[in-house]
Amino acid sequence: MRLNALAVLWVASAWTPAEACCKREFLERHSISTTLAVSAVNRSKREGILAQLAAAWSHVPPHMHSALHLEFGVRDGGSTRFLANLTGPAVRWDAFDSFEGLPESGGPALRGWRKGSFSRHGKLPEVPAHVRLHKGWFNETVPPFLDAELAADPRRAIAYMNMDADLYSSTKTIFDAVFSRCMHRRGTVITFDELFGTAAILEHEWRALMEAQKEHGFTFHFISYFITTASPFVRAAIQLDECGTRCASTC
Repeated sequence: MRLNALAVLWVASAWTPAEACCKREFLERHSISTTLAVSAVNRSKREGILAQLAAAWSHVPPHMHSALHLEFGVRDGGSTRFLANLTGPAVRWDAFDSFEGLPESGGPALRGWRKGSFSRHGKLPEVPAHVRLHKGWFNETVPPFLDAELAADPRRAIAYMNMDADLYSSTKTIFDAVFSRCMHRRGTVITFDELFGTAAILEHEWRALMEAQKEHGFTFHFISYFITTASPFVRAAIQLDECGTRCASTC
C-alpha cells in the first residue's frame, strides 16, 4: 500500500488505539496484501523474525548498500549479528542501545515492558568487527552520531533502520533526529519489531510512525511482515517512496 498525503491526514484525524486492532483487522484496514507475509510454516518464532529482517533488507536498492545501516535496540545482539552476517563486512552497521533496559514503562497493558526491562546492566554483547555499538540513551547518542556523519559527508543517507526501540517515546526520539536532518531517501527501508497486533502496541512504534509521517510528509509502502501465533505482536517493514517537501531536494 502506498500511503499518500490524503491518507496520512485521514489516519491522523481518525486515530484511536482500537482503530485497527488487531492483526487481521490491521492488514485489511490498511490494504496490506497477504503476499507480503513471510511464511511461518516450519519456522520457529525466532527463525521467522530473522527471515523477516532478511526479506526487508533485500529491498534496499544496490546503490544504497554503502549508506548507513542502523539498528535501534540491541539487547543481546542476536539480530545485530544476523544482519551483519547477512550483509557481510562490506556493509558497516551502527547499533544503538543503553543496555540498561527500558527508560520507562510501556503502559499497564504491556506488563512485560516495565522500566528497566530487557537490561543487560550495561554489558555490551559480542558483535562482528564491522558493527559499531553506541552505548547510551537515544537522545544522547543518535543526534551527535548523525551530525558527525553529515559533517563528514553532507550527502550521507540512511539505507536501512531496524527499529526495536519498543516505546513510543524512544521511537519518536529516533524519528525526530533522522527525519529533521533529511537523512532518509527514496528507497530507505525501516523494519519494526512490534508495529501492530494489539490496541496497546499501536500506541508505540505505529503511533510514532504516523506522527512522523504527518510532520515530515514522507510516503511509504509495506514490503513485508511476519505473523505468528507465538507472539501477539507483528513484525513489519516499510520502504519510503517520497521524502516530503522539505527534504525533496535530497531524496
